[in-house]
Amino acid sequence: MVLHDADENVFQVPRARALAQLRQRPLGQNAPIVDNGDGVAKFLRLAHHMGGKNHGLVARAALANGGAVLVASVEEGIAACDALAPEHLELCLRDAAAVAPRLAHFGALFIGAGSAEVLADYGAGPNHVLPTAGTARSKGGLSVYTFLRVRTWLRIDDQTAARPLVEDAAWFGRIEGLEAHARSAEARL
Repeated sequence: MVLHDADENVFQVPRARALAQLRQRPLGQNAPIVDNGDGVAKFLRLAHHMGGKNHGLVARAALANGGAVLVASVEEGIAACDALAPEHLELCLRDAAAVAPRLAHFGALFIGAGSAEVLADYGAGPNHVLPTAGTARSKGGLSVYTFLRVRTWLRIDDQTAARPLVEDAAWFGRIEGLEAHARSAEARL
């Protein structure tokens, strides 16, 4: 997905990026999000005129399943991006760096005209295995952390200092109807 504004200089690159996305995802999430109707029209016109090339057919099929989202402002664009939680999100805005920290739900974020999904996919990282279908609301991309086992532990050496913790644990045990848990905590007083 590409979020871009009306700046013609900024708009040149997202067209190529969005069309690359359309070419590879005929059934996927393909909507460019723009803050003016002229940008939507330019994008759709370019996709329509891709000629008889195979990628043109796939791109047009993708547009039939996707489209473009027209928003009144960058603020609305941010809300739309977070609602869709795209796998890839490219920011082609006059002030992309200022918008980036305001986004919460994406698999990978590409900030500014110099960055692109294709560069991440084929060389620079950060990832090629990302959450799709809006799952970026709750999941991140595959990384080394995926293969790490998180282990937690607890050690209490000072029973006097731990007294408030023990009392709280006993209280929670009773509230939950688990008297044995409460007594297990109190046995440490």
